[in-house]
Amino acid sequence: MSEAWTNVPDDPTTYPKISVTELRDLLRCTKKHDYAYRQGLRPAVSPSYFGKGRYLHGLEEARLTSYAQGTPLTTISEIGNAALADMRRQRAEGDPSATVGEPDRLEINGVYADYLKQVDMTGVEVLSVEREFFADVGLRSAGAPVLLHGFMDALISFDNQVWLIEHKTAGRAWSQGNFVFDYQSRLYTSAVEALGADRPVGTSFNFFYPKRWETKQVYVTPEESQLLLAEVQKAIDYRDSQMIVRQPHWGCNDCSFRTLCHAELSGGDSEYTRKTEFTVDQDKVDRFTEEA
Repeated sequence: MSEAWTNVPDDPTTYPKISVTELRDLLRCTKKHDYAYRQGLRPAVSPSYFGKGRYLHGLEEARLTSYAQGTPLTTISEIGNAALADMRRQRAEGDPSATVGEPDRLEINGVYADYLKQVDMTGVEVLSVEREFFADVGLRSAGAPVLLHGFMDALISFDNQVWLIEHKTAGRAWSQGNFVFDYQSRLYTSAVEALGADRPVGTSFNFFYPKRWETKQVYVTPEESQLLLAEVQKAIDYRDSQMIVRQPHWGCNDCSFRTLCHAELSGGDSEYTRKTEFTVDQDKVDRFTEEA
């Protein structure tokens, strides 16, 4: 993976930051944000779809990196072996989550093989692959910069236009509402521009479903990006207020903290649920302790 991309003069990891994932939790339910960030809770057992998504990203990282290096990998066998080798390396370095179940791997391979037959790299320049970034896009907390933090799946140039590339595994196609509330493409576009590169015209999503794949493109105007940045700034102000409110709605059904939240609200044994179903990410806890 490339060195982190940033536009601040010193170590970007020392700055307050916000990611699109954190923003979604903050806007969806401040109690969910409290569980995930202030308390640093995460499920003790990762859902299987995490491994599926990670393997897909490994395939595309191997393929696009090989094109950027001028030695293209073109078959599912070559690309799959490279992705699995990288996951083995990550596990050896202490990341137990770098794994994928065999049924999920075979499912992705079947769809990805068809993708390889149809994807055309003619005229495509790969600018970056799986690059971490810390961008000062004008967000502030108590006058200090709050950096937008994330990982760009890929950045390419084609036909004199720059595009962000996103790879997604999904059980079904995104609705129009999913695209309307897609914060990532709008914020990442602002990040690339702030980092000193040509502003992408938008994001090209590669969706991989259980039996097929498709590509959807979203164009992003500067006005859209600015409106969303203003919303993010309000979210940061709200986060800084440390006001925590449960916001029940239909989305509770797929919340990772549903059992714990229910136990707390119903008078159940929430401590037992906390200890048996979750682990603590101390880095997140320390981060909010230091920023408070």
